[in-house]
Amino acid sequence: MRFVSLLLAVVFTTVSLLPARAAQRSGDTNTAPAALSPCSIAQAFPSATPAESPSPSPSASPSSSPSPAASPALTPLPFSRPGQGFPILVPTQPTPTPPSATPPPPPTPTPAPSGSPGPVFLVHPSPLPSGVPPTPTPTIPPAGASPLPTEMPSPAGPTPIPTLGPDQVAVVADRVIGTNAEHQPMDAEGNVRVYYRDVILSGEQAHYDGEHTISITGHPSLRNQRGDAVLNATLITFDTDKGLATLTGGSGATTEGVEHGRLYYTGTRIETLRSGTTHIERSSFTTCEDPKGGYHFESRSADIYPGDKLVARKAVLYLGLIPVAYIPVLVIGLTRRPGRAYTSSTPEIGYTQTTGVFAKERLGFYRSDDWYGYYVLNFFQKLGMEMGYVAFYHRKDNRRSGSINFDDFNYNKLSGGQKRYNLSLNDNENFSQRLRGNFAFTYNGNYGPFVYLPPSFSLNSSVSYTGTRGQENYTFSRYQSGSQQSNTSYGFTDSRQLTPRVSQQINISQSSNRNELFTSGNTDDLHLNTLTHITGQAFDTDITVDKTNQTFLAGIDRLPEITLRPHLRSFARFPYSVNFVAGRYHEFPDNVETSKEEANLSLGPIYYRIFNNTDFDVGVNVRQDRYGTGDEKAQITQNMSLSSTFGRHATNSLSYNEVNTNGNRFGPFQTLDVLGGNSSSAQDVLRIFNESYYNLTLSTGTSFNHIAQPVSYQLTLRPFRVAYVQLGGSYDPSFSKFGPTNVQVATPFGHDSEIQVSANVFYGGVFGQRGILNKAIYYRHIVGDCYEIQLSYRQDLKEFDATINLLAFPSRAANFGINQNGPIIPQSFTYGG
Repeated sequence: MRFVSLLLAVVFTTVSLLPARAAQRSGDTNTAPAALSPCSIAQAFPSATPAESPSPSPSASPSSSPSPAASPALTPLPFSRPGQGFPILVPTQPTPTPPSATPPPPPTPTPAPSGSPGPVFLVHPSPLPSGVPPTPTPTIPPAGASPLPTEMPSPAGPTPIPTLGPDQVAVVADRVIGTNAEHQPMDAEGNVRVYYRDVILSGEQAHYDGEHTISITGHPSLRNQRGDAVLNATLITFDTDKGLATLTGGSGATTEGVEHGRLYYTGTRIETLRSGTTHIERSSFTTCEDPKGGYHFESRSADIYPGDKLVARKAVLYLGLIPVAYIPVLVIGLTRRPGRAYTSSTPEIGYTQTTGVFAKERLGFYRSDDWYGYYVLNFFQKLGMEMGYVAFYHRKDNRRSGSINFDDFNYNKLSGGQKRYNLSLNDNENFSQRLRGNFAFTYNGNYGPFVYLPPSFSLNSSVSYTGTRGQENYTFSRYQSGSQQSNTSYGFTDSRQLTPRVSQQINISQSSNRNELFTSGNTDDLHLNTLTHITGQAFDTDITVDKTNQTFLAGIDRLPEITLRPHLRSFARFPYSVNFVAGRYHEFPDNVETSKEEANLSLGPIYYRIFNNTDFDVGVNVRQDRYGTGDEKAQITQNMSLSSTFGRHATNSLSYNEVNTNGNRFGPFQTLDVLGGNSSSAQDVLRIFNESYYNLTLSTGTSFNHIAQPVSYQLTLRPFRVAYVQLGGSYDPSFSKFGPTNVQVATPFGHDSEIQVSANVFYGGVFGQRGILNKAIYYRHIVGDCYEIQLSYRQDLKEFDATINLLAFPSRAANFGINQNGPIIPQSFTYGG
């Protein structure tokens, strides 16, 4: 019996010491997360060893004595999954056996419990000597900067570290104190690191209560494996069961979703969940390194969803130390997501001649990713008060999505003193992968101040089915304006691929119009249109049938119309194309019915190179029509251009167009095949330039009618790299006067500032005005590399605008503005670089 017990102990010990890859060969494909793999831990902390315990006597070995008491007992620390990696085996000193006593039976290995495993404690191979400062608090570089270097392994190479389970925790420190057993408290001191998934917690002391809580003190911090988010606190409490880290008196910084600098935030209590979400109580966040010199938000609570958004509730915006706005729910997107925009803003304040002083505000709300939007609160001094509600929704299974937009405008006595509404609903339904629908409703009762029209509504719906070889679409629409006008229409469209070479589309629609003011507007229409396309080896064919049945007949019926496009051999130097049209037509209300044959020949464009600096191209189109009534008509269109280059600083382009028509241009049909008359024209464009320093463009033209045409000019100057000047206008030889000149100037205006000016200079002449009019001024200033202020004034609109934009989110809807109109200079000119 003792021999059997000894044999079982040897087998168990041998199996426990097998490499982890043996489990993989047996078919276990589960692997630990990268953050807790032996490679990552060994690289961060080389030669880490299990927690210290007394070493067994060198003389105690299985080969020297058959007694099992001579071998140290190996107690495995249980893992969450059997067969994944191998357990941490902590050597323990065996109890000495008195010489006269009978040796005890071999120990039985501790069975793995069914609950979640406790943390694994590892010890640095050589703790830092006394007097050496601890590892500094980790930081992250700003967005766009080089990442911090990771900790390198020691030259001696890492000691093999066991593979950890998916949700297991590893604690690495200089010293480990306590009993390394299940449900027993332990302490770690000196350069403590706690690894869990992709999160690393660090500090100087850590205490494990033996159940599921690890408390970290001594300048504790938390950072993710990528190093783009770091949180500091006075105390960090980590729940190993829930994967929840709670920071007391915490502050953090992240570059995730930030395009410029960092996003800084603080809070009395910060919780990081297993999903990666960060919850902050009594939060304050900003993208400025000095919040008092820039801006910051203070809110009752905030949630940061990595790679998605930041949601702050009951937020107050401070510019410096001054509160300027209260926002119930502030949502800032941290990623570019097409079709989704979280909208919150500070009050928009300005003045226009039409509205007087105005104040606008959008108060965003966010219930979930499937229901969000904003409230609209607008005040206009000369108009009244506007309130609105805008919401976007969709189901998680993507079977339904839509939007709601409601607007309530209370006009004051200056603008009529009425209350008007607007409502818009839109709903998209995905009944199945092949069947989809769209439904929209619009009610319009507000047409603007002093505009009195009856309310109107429209209802539109469509259902479409997409098959393997065809598609069907059914539509319905209804429009009504008060009790005076209405329209109802139905539609059906069917598209089929009959054969690989034949496709057909059928469109049937019916509409009914009613107008109580004009009896001629009461009509009923039925329309049929079919298009059959045939792809042949020699040519392509389109067969069109178009028929309309109306109360008051108007238009043209095609019964049918056939278009042939031959497949002709093309030449690269002489491209051409030919097509033929034949059909029978019936025109209403003239009641003209006859046949028609049409031929079209297009030649060109044909290019020629002349004198190595001139390009010449020409194109010709010839059309010939013949009708059953005996009428004939023809038209020839010619286009030519000559482009020349003179040295490295001048180009000239001359173009000519001519149209010649012969025959009855307006017959036999009044609306079909109406050809223009004879005409000819020419244009010339001269451009003088020197790289990007200056560019002068002169252009004029003629219609060969003995009337002088104006000469247009545009001069663009770049006196230095960040300045831009443009002047544009025209000179009319008929009046020997210059027209108004548009002047645009953009230049730096102090440190981190820029000014843009646009105006029109009038010289009298045909306009009878002199002076500088239509002035517009735009000013931009960056504060603390944190946010920018934009101010603009437009004289023609009597409007003043201001905008505040966060530099951390320049390409998304996270700017907080006052009439966000932006620059006045066309941004296609990159004058800043």
